[in-house]
Amino acid sequence: MPSSLLKPLSLLLRQPPPPLSGHDHPNTSMNDHFLRLPDECLALIFQPLNTKERNTCSIVCRRWFTVERQTRHTLSLNAVAGLRDSAPAILSRFDSVTKLTLHFNRSCHFDGIGDDGIAVIALHCPILAELELRHCYLVTDAGLRAIPRHCTKLRRVSLHSCTFGAHGINSIIQGCTLLEELSISKFSRFSDAINGSKSLRTVSLRYIHGGRALLPLISQSPALQSLRIINCSGSWDKHLEEASVRANGLIDVLLEAIDVSDRALRALSAQVSLETLWLADTHRCTDEGVTAVVERCKKLKEIGIRKLRKVGEKSLVAIARRCVNLKLLALARVSLTGRSLILVAENCYSLESLLINGGKRIGDAEMVCVISKCSGLRWLFIRGCPISDVLVEAIAQGCPRLEKLEIRKCPGVTLMKVEELRERRRGIAIDYVGIEEKDEEKDGGVQGRNEEENLQRIRASKLRLGFLAIWSCIVFVLRKLFNK
Repeated sequence: MPSSLLKPLSLLLRQPPPPLSGHDHPNTSMNDHFLRLPDECLALIFQPLNTKERNTCSIVCRRWFTVERQTRHTLSLNAVAGLRDSAPAILSRFDSVTKLTLHFNRSCHFDGIGDDGIAVIALHCPILAELELRHCYLVTDAGLRAIPRHCTKLRRVSLHSCTFGAHGINSIIQGCTLLEELSISKFSRFSDAINGSKSLRTVSLRYIHGGRALLPLISQSPALQSLRIINCSGSWDKHLEEASVRANGLIDVLLEAIDVSDRALRALSAQVSLETLWLADTHRCTDEGVTAVVERCKKLKEIGIRKLRKVGEKSLVAIARRCVNLKLLALARVSLTGRSLILVAENCYSLESLLINGGKRIGDAEMVCVISKCSGLRWLFIRGCPISDVLVEAIAQGCPRLEKLEIRKCPGVTLMKVEELRERRRGIAIDYVGIEEKDEEKDGGVQGRNEEENLQRIRASKLRLGFLAIWSCIVFVLRKLFNK
């Protein structure tokens, strides 16, 4: 086995450092403030660190080694064949792991983990809640049957580009009664059907050939709340119709690059609790289908539409009139005018995020009107629109709550004006890409949605770090008082 594969395992198998001698030990009461912190506070410091940083911290001293070991909840391992022998020692050290990822690089010249290795790992992970298998091509249905026998607390399973079939996946679904989230991606055609579960709440299907075998997975999951289907072959109209009848609590639906029409959208319109709808590259969907969903699903908070040639003004007018609770609107390569966009701004008072990509008829006048009416706007993304420095100046004077601004490939906007805005509004994170610069196109689809999720994660991280700083100060002051 090459050293590149042995090195990560050796780091995880490393023993704690020896205790410091009296000669080497510093004056802990005066110099080492970390000794004043309780273990719970030290664990919070380790929490945002990545795997490499945590491995480095674990060799500082025995106390850090112990705290880091007890608080390591996430573990990612290279699923080579040798992991079968080293897994017991690794998982005995990190006995608090609840999320495990096994990934294998198929370009290397060594075998990946097999059924016996999966059985050993499952045996040593009784509290595992999340499991991800990537490119484990030697694992078969028989190997997967060991997972529900030992990992009874699994709530989330992600399977990516493996070779086992429906029988192995069904054993996990039926054996793990707490399973809530299942993600399957890059699989060849299944020969047998994959069954559903009463506990499943989220199903994500990506790059799968043949949707007929997946129909029971959707229709037999009555508690289903989130459904994401991306680039899967076959016609999905019938599947979504049956899913809407069986699962009437859908909240989140994402359909991208699949064969669906207005027939499926009319079926989804029966989901009165629907809050999120994303449609991308579903070319048979028209204004009629989108309007049907918008008219009946009055709780919609997020709508994303990308590359739908037959969707335009009529759908936006319906969104403006019905979706009063809308918080995020993403439009990419959709036929829209300033009139419909202004109507959305006037009626959707709660709008916080607006993404427009390729709005050739959206200029300064329309956007200035929009930002003047959307006082709660936090994130604004504009790409390929005929706007100029006039809009940048309007943003500088308005948008009191704006946190993130992205302007890409807009020829009328100059770098000088953007830099001036950055100086005047330091609280706004600005991302500017000029007309001649390279830019990875961001459509108002899944990527735009991920940006919004990342923004929320950043806010949560800042909150946690603020709480950690306050807690550290309180502990330090209390220890000072007690020492006196």
